[in-house]
Amino acid sequence: MLSEGGSPDHAVWIVGEFDDRLIVMPEREAHGLAVLHGALQDAATWADLVTSIEDHPELLREVRERYGDELPEESEAFNADEVRGFSEGDWPAHPKELMIGSIPEPVASLGVVAPTLFGEGLLEIAPGSRREVLRRLERLGVSYREDDGLISRACGAWRFG
Repeated sequence: MLSEGGSPDHAVWIVGEFDDRLIVMPEREAHGLAVLHGALQDAATWADLVTSIEDHPELLREVRERYGDELPEESEAFNADEVRGFSEGDWPAHPKELMIGSIPEPVASLGVVAPTLFGEGLLEIAPGSRREVLRRLERLGVSYREDDGLISRACGAWRFG
């Protein structure tokens, strides 16, 4: 998102491809989603999950809110499907959903909002637009780096095979 003065609100943006679409998002947000997906994938117990995200209090708070009650004992087996919204695909939010209204308008205008079965939109930017996305970010004075691996982890690639 750009502030009123036109300067970026985020220090560095990440540009990468996942599922035949280009994703553009703040590095901090991409890293947080990657950590969360890694924890959801690897945790065998609730202790594993909590330990994996303890350096990210906002993620732990989000898991607590999603779970609905007090978290189970740390020794209990962890199953991501027990966290509200996970098995339905509503949580964690997909970066294509998060991009709507959060990336600079000159970049967003290269994509199209595609409807989903559940009514939310997903911003779809074709991978062939990568060069133009980078050019527009440069023109805006936005710092960016390309990292398909981070974007893939932030999108929860492990869930899709």
